[in-house]
Amino acid sequence: MKRMLSYYAKKRWHIVLITSLILLAITFVYLIDADYVYDRELWDQYGNVISVQKTPQHSPFGLLSSFAAILATIVPIFEFYYKMRKVSVDQFHALPIKREKIYLAKYIVCLAEILIPLTLSFIASLILIVIKENIFHLEYFIVFYLALVFVTIVLFTSISFVYTRCNTFFDGLINILAYSIILVPIVSIITMIFDIKYRFGDPSWFFLYSPITRITVILDQLFEYGYLGGNEVKVMDYISLPIFIAFGVLSFILFIKLNKEEKSENSMQISKSRFAYKLTLPAYIIPLMAMSIESSSPILMVLVVIFGYFGYVVYRRSFKLTKYDYYMLFINVVMGLILGIVLGIFV
Repeated sequence: MKRMLSYYAKKRWHIVLITSLILLAITFVYLIDADYVYDRELWDQYGNVISVQKTPQHSPFGLLSSFAAILATIVPIFEFYYKMRKVSVDQFHALPIKREKIYLAKYIVCLAEILIPLTLSFIASLILIVIKENIFHLEYFIVFYLALVFVTIVLFTSISFVYTRCNTFFDGLINILAYSIILVPIVSIITMIFDIKYRFGDPSWFFLYSPITRITVILDQLFEYGYLGGNEVKVMDYISLPIFIAFGVLSFILFIKLNKEEKSENSMQISKSRFAYKLTLPAYIIPLMAMSIESSSPILMVLVVIFGYFGYVVYRRSFKLTKYDYYMLFINVVMGLILGIVLGIFV
């Protein structure tokens, strides 16, 4: 394991260096000439300046969280791309080392490719802020860094699992997109069933990248003003983050377990994993059909059926679907219709 980590580290150090230089360059361009204090003049009715109010500006938190989200997405796509090429996967599986150790070593190296450039950008942004006038609450800078590192690791783990459940690069990208918003229509249906939308909050917070946005918004407010606004706390505030973390933990376990059992001949074949199209298509068709019934929209119903059909076309890579595909599409549509009718009666 140590030898494999050393091998990957020597092979990928230049990628870490290039990524770090790019992120540092963007950070410097964004912050080097920034003024972190805005002097807001308050005028009386005669046009005289009565006071000057200092407010913070140009917080780097949005930039740093964008770095984290992009790296957590791009790094696993490129680092695990070898799984999508039969020649490469055969070479890796022929190595005299257990497969789980190969994937674990790649996982650790990927984390380094993400966290080292991100950490250097944090350090650079902190230095650029400290050397100039600012009224930020700097104690929250470290809190934000630690929180962002945590959710970035969870996001990276989730994307790594989702991506490697597919057998081609294209299927992997679709699976990442599908899982990114898979909970949004499901949560929308749940809030409709139990009539808790007002107390539950916006279902869009169950977007896979929402935890990064969430901690950025909260800690940026603390960083700039030292206190939080009086936003009403929703049920979503207590549920979405634990679900995100639980999915990350489950993703790590399944990432190691399922890739260990993966057959090399599956590479470049149809992605038949139960965590790919077999799960995502029903997860979208059923709630979307239910919402179209509940909203009494025939056009939306037709669009959902078309969406389902083309989803299976993409899955099979052919317009010629199997009888099983048509059967599953029919079952999913019927289940959505029944759920929509129930919603219309009881909600």
